[in-house]
Amino acid sequence: MAHQYRYVIVGGGLAGASAVEGIRAHDRSGSIALFGKEHHLPYDRPPLSKGLWLGKTTLAELPVHDEAFYKSQNVHVYLGTEISAIDPKKKEATDADGTRFLYDRLLIATGGTPRSLSFGAGAVTYFRTVDDYTLLNAAADHLDEFLFLGGGFIGGELAAALRMKGKKVTMVFPEEFLLQRVLPPDLAAFVTDYYREKGVEIVSGDVPTGAERANGKRVFGAPSGPTLDEGARVRVELCRPLAAKDRL
Repeated sequence: MAHQYRYVIVGGGLAGASAVEGIRAHDRSGSIALFGKEHHLPYDRPPLSKGLWLGKTTLAELPVHDEAFYKSQNVHVYLGTEISAIDPKKKEATDADGTRFLYDRLLIATGGTPRSLSFGAGAVTYFRTVDDYTLLNAAADHLDEFLFLGGGFIGGELAAALRMKGKKVTMVFPEEFLLQRVLPPDLAAFVTDYYREKGVEIVSGDVPTGAERANGKRVFGAPSGPTLDEGARVRVELCRPLAAKDRL
């Protein structure tokens, strides 16, 4: 038996929540199904690396709308549900359990995902979701050293947050400067020097090639670099590569 909805939204993020608002501006009654892989109502992601660390936002404030809003708007929210197949000819979406959902209109708003590295299974973790924030925040309560792979906005923001907590932070990235892909060279160089002045160890022009756990810590190999000799290892207690837009 298939479930029937006028609108199906695949993706439980800010875009999906905004789409509900847009649909209701034009159609007040058509049934809507919204699917999200996470077990949280759609929420805003930027505070995960910004406001939450500075105390400007709380976890309770992250959701775009509360559960009562979706009920009042005739939106069936499927949390922890992944759509694994879509048949546009049949106008049918199927979840990972094989349940079918028929639709008149479909929106795919899944957003980005972190790129999985080819090494470090069990030693490398990623940062994108509220659960990732919860894990990292809890780790900061009892761990002292952190290594970040990637030199983009999210890595820079998290590195700054952890330095404010007095943690030892190392950043490894292939470019010469932090934020080099988005800032003019002079400004990127200034930001990199500023981070060094604040105590962040910068390993630029370098890409780790391996990672493994050792004595309860995560260990990362790097081929070369200003502070890493060939074959050297940086020993840290938590390593967290960054979100998709901060690709190595």
